[in-house]
Amino acid sequence: MVIREMKENDKAQIVPLAVRLNRTDVVGVNDFTSFRRKQETLLNETLTDPSFTIYVAKEEEAVVGYIALREHMHYFTEEKQGYVAALVVASEHEGKNVGKRLLAKGEQWAKDHGYTYLKLEVFGANKRAISLYQKAGYQVETCSMIKELNRDGV
Repeated sequence: MVIREMKENDKAQIVPLAVRLNRTDVVGVNDFTSFRRKQETLLNETLTDPSFTIYVAKEEEAVVGYIALREHMHYFTEEKQGYVAALVVASEHEGKNVGKRLLAKGEQWAKDHGYTYLKLEVFGANKRAISLYQKAGYQVETCSMIKELNRDGV
């Protein structure tokens, strides 16, 4: 497997992989249609905005995963840091260290850009991803919580 910066002809293989970000079993949002639309907008932005750096994991000619990175300003400290906008691995390549290797590439990218931190966000129900991040040394910084309220106003 080779991990390298995305080329223009990789985009066609990234789009179907990005659909994995729309799994209802891990997003836990109450309006999935709106969520899916927002994910499509974010993917388009990621693939066209030059402020993103995308690395792909390729096996032969197939893209089997990717990581999208960009600069982020920490809300409280206002320190610039690296940010993982997306990390996706093809389902048939889970458990084969693709995510681990892409995350390591992202960390190297962040170090090369002089960032002290690399931040990412993950849905609480995405236990597999959380396990990967914890094993790689990531810690919970903030915790976002949500409660669905009765839509009838009760």
